[in-house]
Amino acid sequence: MRNLGEPLHGAYWADWALVHRVHASIRPMKLRILTLILLIPAVLGADPVIHKFQLWGGAGPEGKLNLYWGCTNGFLQWRGSGAPELSACLQKMTPDQAMAMVDKYYRDHPERWSQPLGGEILRALTMNGGPCEGKNVWEKN
Repeated sequence: MRNLGEPLHGAYWADWALVHRVHASIRPMKLRILTLILLIPAVLGADPVIHKFQLWGGAGPEGKLNLYWGCTNGFLQWRGSGAPELSACLQKMTPDQAMAMVDKYYRDHPERWSQPLGGEILRALTMNGGPCEGKNVWEKN
C-alpha cells in the first residue's frame, strides 16, 4: 500500500496512468451524451420546462396541493407587487377551496388541457363568478 505523499512509481504509476487515459477518453464521450440529451427536446419540438394543464387531472390530492402552491407562489413571486389584489384574494381562500375551483375548471374545459399549467390554474382561480374574478393580472397586460 502506498503512503500518502510517496511518489508514484512502478505498478502505482502504471495504474494511475491507465486510469488517467481512460478518464480522459470518457470526458469527450460524456460531453457528446450530454449534448445529445440536451438537443433531443429541441429536435422533437418538445418543451422540457413547461408542464401542461393535463398534469392536474393525473395528480392526487397531495400532488394537486403541491401544483397549486408551486404555481401560485411562483407566479406571485415573479409578479412581485404587480399582483396584490390576487395575492390578498388567494390568502382568504383555503387550499381546498382553491383546488376545488381548479378541479371544476379542469372538468369543464378539456380543450385547455394542452395549455401551460400555471396559466390555466391562474385562469381557474380568477374565473367569472369566483371570489377572485377580474384579478388575473396576466390577462390584464
